[in-house]
Amino acid sequence: MEPMNFKSLNVINPIIRASTEAGFGRPTEIQQKVIPEIILNKDVFCKTKNDEKKVASFVIPIIQMMKKNMVDHRNIRVLIVSATNEEVAKVDHYFEMLSEYLPISKCAVLDGELTGSQIYQLRKGPDILMATPERLYNLILQGHCDFSKIETVVIENVSGLGELDLLGETSNILQKLPPKAQSVFFTEHLSKSVKVFAGKFLKTPCEINIPEEFSVKEKSSLPFLYIKDHSDMISEHRTNAGKGRRFAF
Repeated sequence: MEPMNFKSLNVINPIIRASTEAGFGRPTEIQQKVIPEIILNKDVFCKTKNDEKKVASFVIPIIQMMKKNMVDHRNIRVLIVSATNEEVAKVDHYFEMLSEYLPISKCAVLDGELTGSQIYQLRKGPDILMATPERLYNLILQGHCDFSKIETVVIENVSGLGELDLLGETSNILQKLPPKAQSVFFTEHLSKSVKVFAGKFLKTPCEINIPEEFSVKEKSSLPFLYIKDHSDMISEHRTNAGKGRRFAF
């Protein structure tokens, strides 16, 4: 069996060219598993390390969807929420690098920057908005964000948001999105707050998980993750009152 490449994942040539020039080799395990699911517009819940391999796994298919599904409006189509300015900047860098031959409009909203310049960028109607939750929620309350056309939302690290006590603001943001929006959640750890958060927003996700025995051993020779649809990682239960969902891990 030949090693998998980006072409076999149905990634289009302009992105393959940009990834090759950026020094990418063959797709990593997480990219092999996540890219096709996002392209198929599935909800995804992935427990994985918070690293660059993960970032590329959602940046690549999002750029591809922007190109293949052109729209005639100037509204935000993709929202990516990260815990820190550094993580937002990393995601922004990957979009810049991998969209070299497929120009997209994007906006990064960071804590500590002048609000006026951020409002100006939002008024231009970027395709992709990357933001930290505190600043973004403030801009929402001020009426500067139109999320009516959001197609995909990515939460880059749910457990990281929880560690910074930002899940409340993130929940408030997600409640402003269209109910049909695709949800892609990544998490490094599975705390109680992460499970509650995931159960509140994910709709029968495709579940991707690092086996426990691998996640505690930093061995590069071991598989990065495995994927199993409808696995035991998340099981859905409805309450007797029919209110929401509860995930049992």
